[in-house]
Amino acid sequence: MASNEKKKKSYIIRRLAFCVLLICLTVFLIRKLFLPTHNNGLDFDKLFGEHKLIFFSSNEIEVAEDIQRNIWNPELFETDDSGFMHYNDPSVKTCLGIDVSSFQKDIDWNKVKASGIDFVFIRAGYRGNTEGGLFIDPYFETNYEGAKNAGLSIGVYFFSQSINESEAAEEADFVVSLLKDKELDLPIVFDWEYVSETARTANITQETMSKCADAFYERIHQHGFDCMVYFNLYTSYMIYDMDQFGEKMIWLAQFADKPTYYYHYEIWQYSCTGKIDGIDTDVDLNIALDEKITSVIK
Repeated sequence: MASNEKKKKSYIIRRLAFCVLLICLTVFLIRKLFLPTHNNGLDFDKLFGEHKLIFFSSNEIEVAEDIQRNIWNPELFETDDSGFMHYNDPSVKTCLGIDVSSFQKDIDWNKVKASGIDFVFIRAGYRGNTEGGLFIDPYFETNYEGAKNAGLSIGVYFFSQSINESEAAEEADFVVSLLKDKELDLPIVFDWEYVSETARTANITQETMSKCADAFYERIHQHGFDCMVYFNLYTSYMIYDMDQFGEKMIWLAQFADKPTYYYHYEIWQYSCTGKIDGIDTDVDLNIALDEKITSVIK
């Protein structure tokens, strides 16, 4: 009798273990076949009938139909021992760059150039996130002259906290006024970022945010300069209305070993903790991939 009870319990345990294994295998196959995650699992595409969705941070976002899809293969990106990113496709020219502001303080630009850096985006100015004043970056002039003399290709960016189209256009005019007779190799960048719940920009809508980017972009072009937009995954997917984004050039910020962004981008900012000879602080590291950018880098 006792032996039969043991056999019965053993049988039940084996059946339960089999069922658990079967459930795990089923979940694995479903994820593998129908939910193809990209690397860090932040976002993935899934086909629901005729609607393709991007999954990001527990949100389902419809794919914008009029924007070019990402063409870069994530598996071809590789970081070397110096922290420099490479794209292992000989048909694609890439260039390495940094972006700097007053945070980096004094920079030895000749050492930066000698370390292998090809280009730099320099912060020209910013708008305050409380009262909304416009300010020049105190190191803008010094950084521009140093980078220019060292032979780096130069672009500039403006840290925006605009809350309407008028302010965004004002920011564009402000940047151009700071350039005076300075020459640029690379675009002027609209860098709008979420700051905090108490910032003046905290409750901006998708529609307004997209119109701000449009206003800055159009005004920069009216002044005769190229323009691009900088953002991270959250800002792109959750703050911008990408259906209204058109053909704007994109500078993507995603600090990861492999990018997972759905749409095409010209530059990828892959680290905020770079170590470069000539700079005493951490610095953002970038790789330019699209020929619209790499073709004009010296």
